[in-house]
Amino acid sequence: MFAGDMTGGDTDREWIEWFNDWQHTIGEDGRITAIVPARGNHEFSNKTITDMFDVQNPDIYYGLTFARGLLRVYTLNSMMPSSGAQRDWLEMDLRGHQDVAWRFAQYHHPMRPHTKRKAENETIRRNWAPLFQRFRLQLALECDSHLSKYTWPIRTSMERGHDEGFVRDDANGVVYIGEGGWGAPLRDNNDDKKWTRASASINHVNWIFIDLEQIEVRTIKTDAINATQRLDDQNRFQIPS
Repeated sequence: MFAGDMTGGDTDREWIEWFNDWQHTIGEDGRITAIVPARGNHEFSNKTITDMFDVQNPDIYYGLTFARGLLRVYTLNSMMPSSGAQRDWLEMDLRGHQDVAWRFAQYHHPMRPHTKRKAENETIRRNWAPLFQRFRLQLALECDSHLSKYTWPIRTSMERGHDEGFVRDDANGVVYIGEGGWGAPLRDNNDDKKWTRASASINHVNWIFIDLEQIEVRTIKTDAINATQRLDDQNRFQIPS
C-alpha cells in the first residue's frame, strides 16, 4: 500500500527512475511486490495515478478485497474534497462490506500530523473518522509528514479529555499508523498526542501480518536494507537477519 508522493516533481525522468528502482523488488523467484496506490500532493493530477498504475476510477478512490474476504482496503484521495461524492461512496461501500473480516484505509494527508510543520486536517477528520468508527474499520494508514507514528485505538470525540478531537478507546477505536517516512527528508516527530502510542523520525516501512484472528504491525527501519537478508515462503514471517 503506497499512499502517494512517489516522486518529487512528477516528471517523466523521475518516473522512469522510480520504475527502474521498483524492479529491485523482484525476487529471485521472479515475483514482484505489487502496489495499491493512492495520490499524494507530489502527484500533480489524478491522471498520473491512472496512467502509471491503471487505477480504474479517475478520481482515485476505490476498494479492493483480498484473500476471499479476509481484507478490504479503501484507498481514498485526500487531494480532492473528502465530503460529497467521495464520502458518500465510502459510506455505501463500508456498509456493503461488513462481511469482510478486516477493513483498512489508506490516504495521503493525516488527520492529525505528528510534526508541527504540518497543519491539522479537520475536514478529513469530520468526514471520514466517524465512518471509520461506525463501520468498524480497524486500521488507517496515513502519509505526508515524513516520520513514523502509531496510535492507540482512538475514536473521534469532543468529550472532556479529548486531544485534538480524539480519545483513546481500546474497545471501539481505530488504530492510525504512518506517516510516510521512506526516503524523503525526515521531519521531527514533535507533535505527539495523548493517544500516541509511539513515534519516531525514521525511514521505515510497515510490515503487516493478517489472519482471521489478529493483525500484527511491525515498523521496520530501512536504513540498513542493503545488509538485510531475503526471506522466502518457508520463513516469510520471521524478522530477517
